[in-house]
Parts: sequence; C-alpha cells; structure tokens
Amino acid sequence: MPRRRFHTKIPASLAVAFGAFVLFGLTHGVSGTVWPTQRLDLGRAVGDLSWLVVGYTVGALTATMASGHITGRWGTSRGLMLASTSMALGLLGIGVAPTFWTVAAATAVYGVGVGLLDSVVNAFVTVRHGASVMGFLHAFFGIGGILGPVAAAGALESGISWRTVYVGMGAAAAAVLVLVWLWRRDYDASGERQTVTDAGSGHASARRLLWLTLAWFFLIVGVEASIASWSFSLLVEVRGVADQAAAVWVASFWATFTVARIAMGVLGDRVPLMKSLWASVALTIFGSGLLWLNPGFLPAGLSLPVLGVGGALLFPVMVLLTPEWLGAKRTGRAVGYQLSASSLGAVTFALIVGRLADRFDLEVLGPVTLAGSLVLAALLFIMERTVADHIVPTRSVVETIAASDPFRDR
Repeated sequence: MPRRRFHTKIPASLAVAFGAFVLFGLTHGVSGTVWPTQRLDLGRAVGDLSWLVVGYTVGALTATMASGHITGRWGTSRGLMLASTSMALGLLGIGVAPTFWTVAAATAVYGVGVGLLDSVVNAFVTVRHGASVMGFLHAFFGIGGILGPVAAAGALESGISWRTVYVGMGAAAAAVLVLVWLWRRDYDASGERQTVTDAGSGHASARRLLWLTLAWFFLIVGVEASIASWSFSLLVEVRGVADQAAAVWVASFWATFTVARIAMGVLGDRVPLMKSLWASVALTIFGSGLLWLNPGFLPAGLSLPVLGVGGALLFPVMVLLTPEWLGAKRTGRAVGYQLSASSLGAVTFALIVGRLADRFDLEVLGPVTLAGSLVLAALLFIMERTVADHIVPTRSVVETIAASDPFRDR
C-alpha cells in the first residue's frame, strides 16, 4: 500500500492571497474593538457605528458587483492590485481623517478594496483549487480575526492611538500590493480546470439557485458582521465585562471560527458539504439562542465561541458549491453577486441592530441573530430540495478540481 503524504508546496500567488486574507480578517477584528474609543474621540453615539458600516458597504457593494467584469477584462492580477491599493488608501485615510464623516468616506474606499479582494480571491480559488484550499483561505481570514481584537485592545491599553493602528494596517495593505505585482503573472496564467463540468442545472433552476444563494449570503454575512461589530460593545457597555476579558471572548469567536475552517482544509472533500452546512446552521441557531438568553450561570460571552464554530463553514462551503450548482462559466460573476448580497446583508443588519440599540440597548443583538439563523435553516432546506429535483447528476466540480489542491493527501 503506497504511503500517504500531505502535500504542502504552496504557490507564491496562493501564499500572497492567504496573507491578504489575514489582513482582511485583522481589519474586521479591529474595527469593532476600537469603536468604543473611536466614538468617544469623535463624539458619536454607540449606534453610529452603523454609518461606518454603510460607508463600507457602499464601497464593497460597488466593487463586488463589478469584480467579474474587472477580472474578465483586465485579469486577476490587476483586480488584486486595485483591491490592495484601495485597501491601503482607505485604511490610511481612516487613520488620519479629522472628523467622523471623513472616517466614513475613507471606510467606503476601504470597502471597495475589501469587496474586490474578497470576490476576486474567492473566484480564483473556487475555479482553480478544491475544498482544502478554500478551507485554509478562510481559516487565514479567521486568524486575522483572532489577532485583531487582542492586538487592538492591547494597543489601546498601552496608550497607542486607534489612528496608529489603522495607519499600520494601511502599510500592510501597501505591502500586499507590492507582492501581488511581483507575482502578477502567476495570477493571470491559464489554470482553470478544463475538465470541470459546466452542465450544472438548467437555466430556470440555476436562476432560482442563484437567488437562493444571494439570500443565503445576505443573511450569513449580516449575522457574522453583527456579531463581529457589536459583541465587544455588548459585553463591555451592557453586560459589564472588562475590556481585556471582552476582547478575549471576541477573539474566541474568531478562534473557533478559524479552527473549524482549518478542519475543513485538513479534511477537504472527505466531509459531505451539505451535512456540514446543516450542522453549521444548527450550531448557529443554538449559539444565537444562547447569546439572547444569556443564562446567569454561564459566562456572558460563552455564546461567541459557539457562534464561531457554527458560522465558520457557511460562507466557504456555499462558494465551493457555486460552480457545481451553476456551472463553471457562471461562477466568476455569480461569486461577485453573492458578495454583493453579503455587503447588503452587513449594512442591513448593522442598521437594524444600530437603530434598535439606540432605542433599547445592545441586547437586541441576540434576537436579531437568532431570527436570521432560523431563516437560514429554511433557505438551506429549499436549496437542498431544488438541487435534488433539478441538478443533473454529473461528476462533482469539487472532485474534478481537487487534483490541483496543494493540500490534498497523495
């Protein structure tokens, strides 16, 4: 019996994409943690974070809608260079902006960069690689999310301004730009799996599945962004948790989120994707209920690591299923539309939670996330039935492209 070995030779272009996703996650982890200090410096109410989310979403929505057209015309490398340039300018702009509304404008520029980065890299990995690479890509986002709250809280505790934190992240985005330029030919080299089936579903069922996945991404990112943005403030300002302890609880959300995605990377195609989605939805419902009820005999932040595990696979698994359900030729633009729906979900949930928090308090986070999670279960049931009824059985896209997976067991 031949010896199995774990193949770990990673192309430079993929390594740069992983690093960019660490930065992507880092910025998400930082934003919610610095907000209590940032809002006091800028003289804003707690709910005004929603306006920053609006600025971010306007930029991200614009970029994701255009991403498929940008890469189709100018190539993956130029799409990534535009993304990292926008991220650098936006983060540096937040760091030096003198007023709240100029911070919001800079956040929109940053949103353009993040939206383009997210959609271009996800489409690149979906078409060229398999489940393991997708799992590790999103795990690196989670690593950034873990580091963000802890690093930001530590910086603030030691007297470093939130502005300095953003300037440092802007410099890191500029470094990503340089690295993408150095390996630009690798991103644009022909590498799509020509053997990937493009049969997928018929036109009518493909359109229905696309709309269902758009609703899915709207909800999962809305719930995730709400937790990432508001949980620190909920623990500190409402439940009376100390800043450092709250930062650890928020980091635990990203830690379990990341561990689950690493598990996806290690296990690859050996775990049925639909079963992993059902398990994830069940955990998200349970974690949201725990966040809402906040039993007095349990730690105030215990729901966050549960929600991290539950939410970890909802995004990458659905992206991975997109070429299988819709066909490889539709994937680039479909992923862009899905990420546009994600941006709309983030801003919609931010506005809902922000306005309700101003009227009541941040304890509304629990029921809002629970409602979103229950709708996710209904959507998954409908998608599963649609796939069973309309998808012509073909060789799985996941199986077909797994041969190019640099993390696959040989």
